[in-house]
Formats: sequence, C-alpha cells, structure tokens
Amino acid sequence: MAQMTSMTPITANSNRRKDYSRSSRANRDESDTALIRSQLDKILRSNAFALSSRMQRFLRYTVEQTLAGRSESLNERSIARNCFDKDESHDPRFDPIVRVEAGRLRNKLRIYYDEEGKEDRVMIIFRKRSYIPSFKFPDSENIPVPSIPRKENPLAIAILPFTNLNPGAHQDCFCAGLTEELTNRASRIPQLKVVARTSAGSYRKKLLDIRRIGKDLDADVVLEGSVQRKRRKVRISVALVDVRSGYRLLTKSYDLQMNNGFDAQETIALKIANSLNDDLLQNYPLRQPELSR
Repeated sequence: MAQMTSMTPITANSNRRKDYSRSSRANRDESDTALIRSQLDKILRSNAFALSSRMQRFLRYTVEQTLAGRSESLNERSIARNCFDKDESHDPRFDPIVRVEAGRLRNKLRIYYDEEGKEDRVMIIFRKRSYIPSFKFPDSENIPVPSIPRKENPLAIAILPFTNLNPGAHQDCFCAGLTEELTNRASRIPQLKVVARTSAGSYRKKLLDIRRIGKDLDADVVLEGSVQRKRRKVRISVALVDVRSGYRLLTKSYDLQMNNGFDAQETIALKIANSLNDDLLQNYPLRQPELSR
C-alpha cells in the first residue's frame, strides 16, 4: 500500500504569502505567476505609477527578475544599471539612488493599495531594506494595507524656501525643487503637519522674525536652509527653529557632488526628512490639545 502523506489544507480564512525569492521554480504555481503579472500591469497603469517611468522600470524589473528565479541578482548595482542607466563604475556608497528610489517605490505602492487598489486580491510587497518583492494572495477576503496612523496632535512645521547663496537662475530652480521635494517627503511623516508649500513660499527673501513667521503660519517649528555651490560641489545647510523661543533646535550640513539635479534633490530631501523623523520628533513634544488653534 502506498504511504499516505498528510497535508495541511489552506482554510477559507487563511492567507497565503508566497515569497518567490525563497521558493524554487519547480514549486511555483503558473496561475499565481499569471495573477502576479496581471497585478503588475494593473499597478503600472494606475495613477500612482502612470507618470513615473522610473518607478515603472524599477517595479517591473524587480518583479520579473524574481519570477524568473533571479532574485539573488537584485542588488543596488544591478538595479542602478538596469533601471537608472548607471554604468559599471556606479558605487552605491556615494550614489544612493537605488535606496532613495526604493523608498519612493514603497510609498507609491502604499498609496496605490490605499486608494485605487484597495479591493485588489494580489499584493506586491517590498520589505524595508529589501529590493526583492514578495507576493500576498488572500484566499477569501482582501487584506487591506493599513494606512499609517497620524498622531492626534501632530507637530506643525513650515518649510521655508531654500536660499540660493550663489547668483544664477539655474540654482534658484534647484532651490525651489529641493524645497518642494522636502515638503512632500515631510508630509509623509505621520507625526508632522506640514504647512502648504505655497503658504510657506510667500516668505521667500523676506527678512522677518522667525517667531512672527511661525505665528502667521500657525507652525510650531520652522525649517530654513541655504544652498551653496562651487563647481560640482554643493553644500546644503539647514536649521530648525522653535517659533516660541526663536532658538535653533537643530542644525545640519550636507555635502554632495552635483551629477544630476533631480537625484541630488531627492537624496538631500530624504536625509533631511529622516533627520526630522529621528531627531526632532524624539526631542520635541507634540502639540498639546489645549494649545491647538
């Protein structure tokens, strides 16, 4: 008599998570692969991705490499070459483009599943600090992607336009782009309430007491910064000011080589936003209910 092998059934309420980075090609279900590719195409056509060719290339490349059993090749160098047109000399220690874009990709996927894809039955997931996607298949009920909860009384911050310390309209554009990128990234931090860029932008080149600016914008803290360039070297300096006292809470400087303006804006904005998240929110009390206006 043939020996019977016990099997654990997948119940109606259980969820299957298939991590193709760890499973052999022989174990893959063709129908699952078809579902993943269908989901991939749907995401790439969505509003969150349709206008971002870089995100499309990043997502498609990593998913297809994983489905083809080549997930071990997904590292910063290979992604930089295949998705962002970097050459063999690319060094991720000095050019963090892949890490920056991976953060944007995770955020875009979260936005997609919060909005257009909230009823989707297949989820493409990137764990933090990983470039290898995994895939989640709810068998009966859709599993919603939880939105990041906001603190009840978030800290209000105004990000003033960065000051150009060198003459020239080109760097004015860089400063404006950096201000916008940082405003967008800071807005994703749950404990922060960010003043609209157009409101904060009205104080460009105005020499006013920072306490007055903070009061006008109903902000708890104000971030101001400057950009100085010498040939291809750029220094970005930022200061975070408590509007109640007028004293600086935090000052930092960032130096980088200017190879690509967009990449530089994203890199610096990410570093400053991380500093806000790690330093400011650990040491500055959230706005108390009785002080809310």
